[in-house]
Amino acid sequence: MVKITAKVEGMMCGMCEAHVNDAVRKAFPSIQSVKSSHSKNMTEIISEQELDEAAQGSFLPAISASMNPQTLYVGTPPGPDAVGTVFRSLRRRVLEGQTRRAAWFEFSVPEIGDIKDPARWAAANPALGRRIRLSTIEGEAEQMDPDTFARERLGWWSPEVTEQLD
Repeated sequence: MVKITAKVEGMMCGMCEAHVNDAVRKAFPSIQSVKSSHSKNMTEIISEQELDEAAQGSFLPAISASMNPQTLYVGTPPGPDAVGTVFRSLRRRVLEGQTRRAAWFEFSVPEIGDIKDPARWAAANPALGRRIRLSTIEGEAEQMDPDTFARERLGWWSPEVTEQLD
């Protein structure tokens, strides 16, 4: 799942929100949901499909007319069934210092490691003890295989497959 929050200025009422939502649905028919708020100057797009270059190339220019365009990419690291091209590429460029106007924040572990270590759970889940119970994570660790748990709960990024076929 991909959640994109874009700053959209100029909406004055509920009708403006509806027009923005309709335009987004028309441009991206496969999205799961879109919500706009004129009071917050924000549009939130949720899609079950992976964000690809074509979709990113469509929405970034669309929000550039706002006074201070901002795009927030929110999600878990791509799994074995998702390429994650846009997400991986953006993360790599930011972490390698190749961008000037992008930032990357994540709560994650560098390797799968001990999936039953509560200290690692706390490092990757700032809501632990507030909105997430320790017992909930214990149950997840018992039920998921280690790489799925590490990716979904601990924010672990699996190595990028760079296999070249001849």
